[in-house]
Amino acid sequence: MAETKNVNTIGRDYTNWELIKFVSSSVITNFVMSLLQNIDDGLFLSRFVGQDALAAFNLCFPIFMLIDAFAMMMCSISTYCATKMGEGRNKEANSVFTTITICMYAIGLMITFVMIFALEPLMRFLGVTDRLFPYAWNFFSVSRWYVPLNMASYIFSRFYVIAGKPKYTTFTMLMSAACNFFFDWLFMVKMQMGIRGSALANLIAMTAVNLFGLVFYFSDKAEIHFAKPAKNVLYLLGTTVRFGFADLTTSLAIALNAFLSNQVILDLGGEMLISAYSIFNGVQFSFSNGFFGLMGASSPLVSYAYGEKNKTKLVKVIKQILLLSGILLLIIFGIYFFGKDYYLMLYLTGKESGEYRDLIYQGLSYAPYCYPFMFFNVYVQVMFMAVSRPKIATILSTLENIVFCNAAILILPKIVGIVGVWNSLTLAEMCTIIFSLYFVWKYRDHYGYGKKGIATELF
Repeated sequence: MAETKNVNTIGRDYTNWELIKFVSSSVITNFVMSLLQNIDDGLFLSRFVGQDALAAFNLCFPIFMLIDAFAMMMCSISTYCATKMGEGRNKEANSVFTTITICMYAIGLMITFVMIFALEPLMRFLGVTDRLFPYAWNFFSVSRWYVPLNMASYIFSRFYVIAGKPKYTTFTMLMSAACNFFFDWLFMVKMQMGIRGSALANLIAMTAVNLFGLVFYFSDKAEIHFAKPAKNVLYLLGTTVRFGFADLTTSLAIALNAFLSNQVILDLGGEMLISAYSIFNGVQFSFSNGFFGLMGASSPLVSYAYGEKNKTKLVKVIKQILLLSGILLLIIFGIYFFGKDYYLMLYLTGKESGEYRDLIYQGLSYAPYCYPFMFFNVYVQVMFMAVSRPKIATILSTLENIVFCNAAILILPKIVGIVGVWNSLTLAEMCTIIFSLYFVWKYRDHYGYGKKGIATELF
């Protein structure tokens, strides 16, 4: 017997203003919480532990980006679940969500055990120098234990929108930020635990976020919740790879790019430049994360409309999201240019060398120029993923993150020096946008957003 189709929150027909209100929580949360979390790590490490601790943290970062890559790939099952809900198959969506959550915890535990037995070779591979080795060791000795919690937090956060509770994403990120700030202050400032205190604060924050998610999803009042796990585990894992391969390659490439960047920067300017780059990278990522919040909150609406085969709603939502992306870009530019001098003051105590301060300020002056190109490229990739075209999203992601980003960081600094480090991402995004525009034009009649209004994919 077919399931009775319910009208879910993500299946509503939103006006522009209603859509703004729906996604605003996720956008503001991602922007503010990412900014606070990056400032949190950088502020406490830079001000209360030292530049070397911040440099060690940046060298450790690629391994966590690698872990996040697999988490992001698994989270792509949200597209599959949203489509099933659009088809009226809510019970199947619940079973799939439950199965993938269990897999998240299991994979995280396996990664933790690998990090227990291979920590020193891993740090040497990451390029940790003898001077930075004690800081990296102290950080990894604690942080490896919250890998399963970190992975599960990704899928919990992604599914709050599908469960009709996008504000819970805000709440859990506020909870995480509050825990991080308080325990960073307690462990690093009051108890003088150094970089180990930063990792311990993260462990406590991840535990709190996971407990909240488990309580919420065990309630059958949520529009999507835990249920009897699906039996076709291998098929679902294959589906996560199919839908999430673009996310996987994106995150893997970002991790590879971070690794290569660290090696280039170490050769170019040593530990001091690594520390400066950590601040630059944290601020640049924080501002772009508001856009990822918009994409994460709005893409399930596209998947739902696609699952309904509702051409009018699909085209409307795609155009609405593009409009909101442009507005958000202008807002982020304004906030960035008026606030960047204050960000620098947060990281520094005033006792640093003039050379170090000049490096950071130079980087921040170049940081936002990648945003127009980056936002459009991500928008195109997410939209194609939302309408079950993962192959196109994968092609664009591969070009952007594997080909262009790595080529830019390896070549540009050799031509123009340190300025090439700050502008390598902008160059990569400029190259990628050519291919994004090509695919948007090529598939204009498949989904009905072209002038003819044809939507052959839906019939």
